[in-house]
Amino acid sequence: MTLLYFTESFPYGLGETWKENELNGLSSFFDRILVIPFHGSGEIDPSICLEKNIQVEDPLFSKLENNYNLVSVIRLGLSYPVTLIREISKTLLKGRYGWNQFFTSSTRIYNLSKHERLRKYLRMRESLSYFFWGRLTAEVLAVFSPEMPSVMRLHGYDLYKDRYPTGYIPFHDLVLRAADLLLPVSGMGKSYLISEWLVEPEKIERAPLGVRHFGMSKMSNDGVLRIFSCSSLIYIKRIDRLIESLKAISDIQIRWTHIGDGELMEDLRKQALDLTGNVTVHWAGHVLPREVHNYYVGKNCDLFVNCSDNEGVPVAIMEAMAAGMPVIAPDVGGISEIVNSENGILLNSDFTNVDLSDAILKFQSLKAEDVAQMRRAAREMQRLEYDARSNAKELGRQLSRML
Repeated sequence: MTLLYFTESFPYGLGETWKENELNGLSSFFDRILVIPFHGSGEIDPSICLEKNIQVEDPLFSKLENNYNLVSVIRLGLSYPVTLIREISKTLLKGRYGWNQFFTSSTRIYNLSKHERLRKYLRMRESLSYFFWGRLTAEVLAVFSPEMPSVMRLHGYDLYKDRYPTGYIPFHDLVLRAADLLLPVSGMGKSYLISEWLVEPEKIERAPLGVRHFGMSKMSNDGVLRIFSCSSLIYIKRIDRLIESLKAISDIQIRWTHIGDGELMEDLRKQALDLTGNVTVHWAGHVLPREVHNYYVGKNCDLFVNCSDNEGVPVAIMEAMAAGMPVIAPDVGGISEIVNSENGILLNSDFTNVDLSDAILKFQSLKAEDVAQMRRAAREMQRLEYDARSNAKELGRQLSRML
C-alpha cells in the first residue's frame, strides 16, 4: 500500500523540516510513501534522514505563485461551470481582497486539475492520499475526485475563516466536503469544522502534532529572568506586543531571546531599541527547526511567551514544554489544550499589553518550588499529548483505517 504525502515544500526549503519525524513514524504502516511537495527548487537538505521506503518526488511547481491568470479562470469556468458560478455568487460582496482570493485560488485549482503528474498520482490503485495542509495541493479536490480515499490535516490558516480579512476561503467548503477524513490538530478545530463548516462529526478526528524530547532546560538562579519566543516575524504573531509589555517592566532583569525571522525583523528591532536597560534582547534569526532545542537543552530557560492573534496548537510551544519551560500564551485557537494554570499562564484572548506584563511579573514572583512544579507539568503535557513518535503512530493507525 502506498501513501501519497502532499506537503507545501518539504523537504525543500527551511520551513517544514520537522515533518521528518512524522514521516519516519508513518513508514512502518505503508509499503511505500511518496512525498510530493507543492513547490520547491534547489537541493534537498542533506541532513534530512528518511526511512528507505520513503521516496521524495519532484515538486509539482518550482515556486509558489500568489497571482492569477484570467485565462486560467475562464478555462476553469468552461470545465466546471456550476462550480465556478456557485463560487462567484459567494464572492460578490467580498470586496477587492475577496475577488483577488477568488481569482488566485481559481488559477491554482485550474493548474492543479490539468497537472498530468498530479492526476496520475490521484488515480493510483492501492493508495491513500494525505494532504498535510488543507490548501495548495488539496484545493484540487474542489473539482477533481481521486480514485482513492483522501485524508486532510488542518491547522490554522487552512481552517479558520477569521484568518482572512474577508472571512472567506475560496472553494474551501467543496474541498472539505470532498475529503473522506479530516484531521484537525486540535479539539477546537474539530468543533469549528462542525459549527462553521457544517462538516459531519463522524468524518473528523483530532490528530495533534508532536515534537521530540531532547532533554531539559534549567532554571536561572542569578536573578535574571530568561524569556524565549519562537515564531516567524509576521503580524499575526504579534511580537510587537511582547516588546511593548517588556517596556512596562523596569524592576527585574530580563534577557529575551527571539528565535525566527521574517518580514518585520527590521521594524521590530527598531521598536526594541526603546526597551530600558534592564531588558537585553538577542535576535537569533532563522534557526532550523531541528536545531531549536539547542537553545533550550541544558541552558537557562525560564519562560516561553506566545502573543499570537490566532494559532492552531503551536509546535513552538510543544518544543518549549519538551524542555520543561512554562508558557504564557493567549486563549486563541487550540492553545488552551496545551497551556493551563499548571504549566503556565493562559491569558484571555483579548488580553492587553498590561495583562501580559502582569503575567510575566506574576511568574517571576512565584516561589522556586512552584516554578519547579510548573516545569514538570510542562514536560508532562508534552510527553503525554504531544510526543512526535506516539502521535505519528496514532496517525498511522488513523490512516490505516481508511484502507
